[in-house]
Amino acid sequence: MFNRIVILAGLLITPITALAQWVEVDSGIPGNVHTLLADSDYLFAGSDSGVYRSSDDGVSWVPAGLKDTNVFAFAKGGSELFAGNDKNVFLSSNEGLSWNAINSLPRGYLGVQAILVSDSTVIVGVYQSSIERSTDNGITWRPAQGGSALEYSFVSNDGYFFAGTSNGIIRSIDTGATWTSASNGWPANSEVWGLARLGTIIVAGVSTAYDTSVYISTDSGSTWSGVGNGPSFVYSFAVLGSNIFAGNGEGDLFLSTDSGRDWSRASLTGLMDGISPILSIVIRGPFLFMCAAGNGVWRFPLSELIPSNSVVTAALPNTSITAYPNPFTERATIQFSSPESGTAEVSIVNALGMKVAQIFSGTLEAGEHSFLWDGHGFAPGMYECLVKMGGRLERVSIVFK
Repeated sequence: MFNRIVILAGLLITPITALAQWVEVDSGIPGNVHTLLADSDYLFAGSDSGVYRSSDDGVSWVPAGLKDTNVFAFAKGGSELFAGNDKNVFLSSNEGLSWNAINSLPRGYLGVQAILVSDSTVIVGVYQSSIERSTDNGITWRPAQGGSALEYSFVSNDGYFFAGTSNGIIRSIDTGATWTSASNGWPANSEVWGLARLGTIIVAGVSTAYDTSVYISTDSGSTWSGVGNGPSFVYSFAVLGSNIFAGNGEGDLFLSTDSGRDWSRASLTGLMDGISPILSIVIRGPFLFMCAAGNGVWRFPLSELIPSNSVVTAALPNTSITAYPNPFTERATIQFSSPESGTAEVSIVNALGMKVAQIFSGTLEAGEHSFLWDGHGFAPGMYECLVKMGGRLERVSIVFK
C-alpha cells in the first residue's frame, strides 16, 4: 500500500474556446449508437440495429453485414474486426462486409461489455459473468481466473492487461489468463468505466459514492495518483499523442494536453441539449467523433481543440500518402505511390469535410506521383488531402499556417 498523492493542477475547470460547432453525422443509422471504432479506411458504429460503417467521416453510412442486433463493443486486431452483442462475439476479416459468429463460448451470458485483442489473444468482458479468453483468435474459449462480475473496459501496456470493473481495476501479467486487483490506494467500492493508455501511462476514470476523478499510473498499475481537477464519471477516453479526451456520464467533454495530469472543459457548441452519457470517443483524421446514449454520432474538427502540430499526428495509419512540409506556409508537395494504373482523383477538403480544391482528376500510371498544392487564397487551418484510386480512399492531414 502507499499514500495517495493528489496532483492539484488548478481548482477551476476553464473553458476552451472553439469557433467550430459539433455536427451530427449519423444519417442512415436507425436506432441508438452504443460504440465507435476508427481504422485507416472506415469509421464503424455499433448500434441497436447492427454495425454501420462510413468511408467519408460520417457524412454517409451503410450497413456493414451484421444487422438487426445490439452491438455494444468493438476491437481491432490487425486486419480482423471483432464486435460483441448481447449474445455473442462476431469476427470480420473484410472490414465488416461479412461476419462469423464465434459460437464456442462455453457458458451462456447476457452481453459483451468490452473486447481486447492482442496478437491471437482475444479477451472478452461478459456482463454479470467473468472474463472469457481465447488464444487462437476466437476458435476456443476458456474462463479467466480472477475476473470481476462486470468488466467495462480493457487496455494493454507493455505485456500487462488491465480491466476496468465494477470493483476497481484488475491486472493480468500472463495475457489475461489470471487477474488480480491493481486498485492500490483507491477508495473502496470504486467503479472504473473508462481506461486509456498514453505510452507507458495508464489513465482510469474512477467513480465511487464519495470520490469521482481520474487516476494515473506510470509504473504499469503498481501505484496510482489521483488528479485534483480531473473529470468525474468518465465513460470513455480517446488519445492523440499527449492529448487525451474524456467523455463523462453527465454529457461533458474534457481535454488534457499533458497526459492526463491537468484537465479543461472542451467545447460542446452545437450539441443538442441533454446529451448524456458520452459512451464512446474516437479520433479519425482531422476529426473527433463521439456517440452519446440515445443521441447519435457527432463530429468536431480537432484543429479547434488542440494545437495544429499535434493534429498532424492524427493522420491515418498505413497510408502511402505523404505531404511536406507539414505544417506549410506557401506550398505543400503531396506524394503517393500506386501499384497499378487507373483513374484517380486527388482533392483537398477542409475541417468540415467540404471539398475546397481539386488537385488532379484523370488517369495515372503505376508508380510514384507528386502534386503541388498552393495555399494562396486559403484560410490557415486543418485540411486533408484525399486520394481516390482503385476503389480505395487514402488520406493525409495537412496544416496550412
